[in-house]
Amino acid sequence: MRLTTRIVLLVSVLVSTCRPAQGASTTTTQPEYARGIDDLCLVLGPNYKLFVAAYWRYLINTCDFFSDKLSDDLISGYLGKYCAYLTQCPVIYETQSCLIKISVMYVRLACCPELFEPPSNQSPTTAMLNLERLKTCRFGQILPTGKVVGGYEATKGEFPWTVMLLMNGKFQCGGVIVDTKHVITAAHCFDSHVSSSKYEIFAGRYAFDLSIEEAGQQRVGVKTFLTHEEYNRETIENDLAMVTLERPLLVTSSVTPACLPSANDTPEKYCTVAGWGLINKRKYPDVLMKVRLETYNHTSCLNTFRDTAQPPGYLVKLLNDRVLCAANGTFGGQDSCQGDSGGPLMCIKQTTYGPRYFLFGLVSNGNSCATPGEPGLYTNLARYLGWISEKTAMTSVR
Repeated sequence: MRLTTRIVLLVSVLVSTCRPAQGASTTTTQPEYARGIDDLCLVLGPNYKLFVAAYWRYLINTCDFFSDKLSDDLISGYLGKYCAYLTQCPVIYETQSCLIKISVMYVRLACCPELFEPPSNQSPTTAMLNLERLKTCRFGQILPTGKVVGGYEATKGEFPWTVMLLMNGKFQCGGVIVDTKHVITAAHCFDSHVSSSKYEIFAGRYAFDLSIEEAGQQRVGVKTFLTHEEYNRETIENDLAMVTLERPLLVTSSVTPACLPSANDTPEKYCTVAGWGLINKRKYPDVLMKVRLETYNHTSCLNTFRDTAQPPGYLVKLLNDRVLCAANGTFGGQDSCQGDSGGPLMCIKQTTYGPRYFLFGLVSNGNSCATPGEPGLYTNLARYLGWISEKTAMTSVR
């Protein structure tokens, strides 16, 4: 749509009344069909013109540009000023346009009660883990970006539960936020056996270069870390660790907890891995990367890669129901790699609030990055939900 046409449309919106969206009946409004600027009335309510007046310069631009602006305003608190005029909590539908989805997502973050309801003595921007309520997780939002078809740069803010684990001020591993005081990562990330005071969590990051200041970033010291009691350094079994932070993270559009699956959930056939690990086996990326991989349970993994994984018999010793595999089939070329350890393996699942990313695995190990016939191995988090719940509860009361 040409710029002049969009400006004319904006003027008409500001002088018009709310009308049904295209595809709706003449007697009802259907926000699931909302697509254009004039359809914001269907998702934001009768005071939507205040939102349009505040953001018209961004509404006529690209979705990514609009998303960056709303993200900044959410962090600064400016977007929260609109909450007083909101008469309904908007809902995201797959049939909406990216403009509508972005508007709804950020207004919900600014104005609507979220999954984690803090106790009365806790800041409304902090949240503690509640596994039961994760069945209808409102976090894990899927940004309206292009489909993942290979190893590509993630969109800024696309995976806000993904963090960096720093050791002595340098990047060590990835990690995932489970609530505002806890991050989970791979146990082998702590094999150096240095004290917890040497570690930090860097949340809200996109760039790999730590010297680059980014809006919304939060750098917090590690109070304690606990590796799984049955972690085995030789076989990398039970490769899971719980990190407790010195102070709570603030939940923003760029820093949110991940959605966890239930114990009976299984990954989708194709899932997404994100991290700052090595690319081309040689160098670290400029920004957070993502790749779409095929997933396998331990049985199908062994059946698929038994004859190709090296050395012979390697997989048999490592695979059990607490391990997932992911790979680009047997073709190689796409994989997680050194530095991705502790980062998320995420699968899209339907929820009460629409499709959401759920955290099914953490990058654990593999024999060789992106080599044909070699799968990557991931800690199967559905088998560790009890451990995660127990450790977050135990460390929260300290």
